Amino acid sequence: MKLELRDVSCGYDKAKPVIKDINLTLKDGDVCCILGPNGVGKTTLFKSILNLIPPLSGQICIDGKSVSSLSRRNLSDQMAYVAQAHIPAFPYQVREIVMMGRMGKLHLAGQPTRRDYEVCEQALEDVGIRHLRDKVYTEISGGERQLLMIARALAQSPRILVMDEPTANLDYGNMVIVIECIRILAEKGLCIIFTSHTPDHAFMTKAKTALLFRNEPMVFGTCDEVVTNRNLQNAYKTDIQVLEIMTPDGETTKVIHPRFHR
Repeated sequence: MKLELRDVSCGYDKAKPVIKDINLTLKDGDVCCILGPNGVGKTTLFKSILNLIPPLSGQICIDGKSVSSLSRRNLSDQMAYVAQAHIPAFPYQVREIVMMGRMGKLHLAGQPTRRDYEVCEQALEDVGIRHLRDKVYTEISGGERQLLMIARALAQSPRILVMDEPTANLDYGNMVIVIECIRILAEKGLCIIFTSHTPDHAFMTKAKTALLFRNEPMVFGTCDEVVTNRNLQNAYKTDIQVLEIMTPDGETTKVIHPRFHR
């Protein structure tokens, strides 16, 4: 699988695109972390990738085919979306929520097959919450709910998983669980694109990174190439330092730390 954005400009008015000249290529197993301050167009870019709004210019292609040429059903075979937050309308069981991810694949009769149940069980297993399958959605924790939303998306059997701030409003422990889930799913070959307000997440997931600026071209590359002191200070307009540290197992990693002057 290859996802390509070629000279893409996105927005709602051709005279004033929200973002422009986006070029990136992703393949199976890649993680892409999209960073940038509020209002630079991260959500707009997602909407264009998901074909909810057409790009103002350029092309978004999967294996050479424009996403705009794909039917909704065909596009759902390629991509699944995990929203930032979800408020349940009814107290469904966890397994029922996951099955909702299979709705676009059910036969005309609308009854799940043995295969559908197997896919849902595997999705719960993949995110580590199969033990919650009979729990009521409203009774599980915020971190478990986020993992459940990922499982529901996985039930579509997509090749690309698009996630809008998957760790927003989670405590630190649940954030680590979701980040680890992203790493594991990528190791299994899924292409994952996610937005974050935490630059450290690019290093945690060893992601290809797109950093969006106000009124300047996007920077795209490896996390080490993109997440630098200069780029972060330019994007967020604050004094930020990238530090290298040694982990207990002897590996070198990087973390972000602001510089306080008072």
